Order: sequence, then C-alpha cells, then structure tokens
Amino acid sequence: MEYKIQRLERVHPLCVFLYIFCVIGITIITRHPVMLGLSAAGALALLVLTGRSIWAYPIMALVTALINPVFSHNGATILFFAGDIAVTAEAFVYGALFGVMLACAAAWSVIGSAILNSDKWIWLFGRIAPAAGLTLSCALRFVPLFASRVREFSQIQRAHTLRGYLSAFGAAVSWSAEEAIISADSMKSRGYGTARRTSFALYRFGRRDAGILAFIVLISALCITSLCMGGAQFYCYPAVSAVKFRACDIAAYISFGALCIAPFLMALCDNLKRAAAWKNDL
Repeated sequence: MEYKIQRLERVHPLCVFLYIFCVIGITIITRHPVMLGLSAAGALALLVLTGRSIWAYPIMALVTALINPVFSHNGATILFFAGDIAVTAEAFVYGALFGVMLACAAAWSVIGSAILNSDKWIWLFGRIAPAAGLTLSCALRFVPLFASRVREFSQIQRAHTLRGYLSAFGAAVSWSAEEAIISADSMKSRGYGTARRTSFALYRFGRRDAGILAFIVLISALCITSLCMGGAQFYCYPAVSAVKFRACDIAAYISFGALCIAPFLMALCDNLKRAAAWKNDL
C-alpha cells in the first residue's frame, strides 16, 4: 500500500490533514445523494487502488438503511404496515443516506490514517498541544498493536470458543497495561515534562505543497459557499425532495467532486509513471 500511495505520503502533513478534515466535514454535514455519491466514489476508488477491502462499507450503509425504518416511522409514502407500525419509503431513503455518510466518513478516516502516521501527527500537534499530540500518537499505535496481540494470543491458545477468545483478550489487556506502565516509567526517567521540548522533522513546505494547499482551500471554500447559498439541499421528510441542478447545485457538485477525486488521480498518475519507467528499464 505504501508504494501505491507514495506520492500522497510525500505531501506535507498540513495539506493532508486539512484535506481529510474538509472532505469528512463536508461529507457529514450533507445528506444529498449526489454529494455522498461523489464522496463514496473518491474514497472507494482510492481504497481499491491501494488494494484494501471495501466490502465493509456497503454493508454498513445497507444495515443502516434497514435499521432506520424500525425506529423512524415518519414520511408520507407508506410501503406497508408491520402490525400497527407504518414503514415508509422516506425512512428507508434517510437511513440509506445516513449509512452512506457513515461509511464515507469511515473510509476517509482509514485513508487519512494510512497517510498520516504517528510521526506526522506529532509534528502537527506537538508544538501546539504536546500532550494531545503524544496521546493521539500513542492511541494510533495502540489500536493496531492491541489487535495484533489478541490475534497472536488466540493463535497460541488455539482459541475456538468464546471463553478462549475472552481469555486471549484478557491476556492482551494485561500485557498492554504492563507495557504502558513501563513506557511511563521510561518517559519519566528521561525527564519528560520537566522542561520545554525541542522538535525535529523532515517535512518541508515546498512549492508543490503550496499549490496543493491553495487547491484545497479554494475548492473547499467554493463548495462551502455553494452550500451556504442553498446548493445541494435535499430533504427526506415529509416527502423525498427532488435532486436539483441549479447554478449553486452544480457548483457544489463540481467542486466537491474535484476535491474527492484529486488524491486518486494523483496516486494513479504516479503509479502509471512508475510502471512506464519500469518498462523502459527492462
């Protein structure tokens, strides 16, 4: 995966953080099918390019679409009655849009975590909030490490029952707690927190990064402005509204689509150039 998104990993961490923040922020504030479709297309295309599985995200959206009518019974279009409970088409549509929004946010978060490693998080927040940056870095490292330990203990114990898995989980928790104490003692012995710390990073903000940052800011500002002007408005209750194509709507679609597809095009072009260079070397 690192090879296939190597060009994205060379982008300055500030640009990557701002991009993920803007994409996820716009995704979660809208319930418009076109906007969510653009977000899903950009995220899934990048995940497919990097070889990651994408089946969990459609399942997440489908489950949410099926669960929402159980709790929400509003809407003008009644499909059928389950006892005295009315199941409406609007509840299905809203559940589907909400599920796609959750799936898109999760997918973009996975992409962001793949590009922004712990060193980049510390660089981003180390000077502004050193404690928060260290805590976030430890948390990002803890989750995959803890999962790998649970799998390792399960294989060692050959756990095939719930009791075996719980035993492996408890052993992983005990080991993680012990290592946390050792890490805290090690940091204390090295004088952590006793004085102002210096920092070093290899990340330099160049012309390419300035161009990328300008693109992110301008295209995000255009999209947010279009949304504030009434573009990409969609309602599920009391009845499903129509998808509009006014000037402000089209501006929102184009700007957000360009924002979502940009990293995929960057990574794809980089992979094609590398493949062409490899063939020339042969």
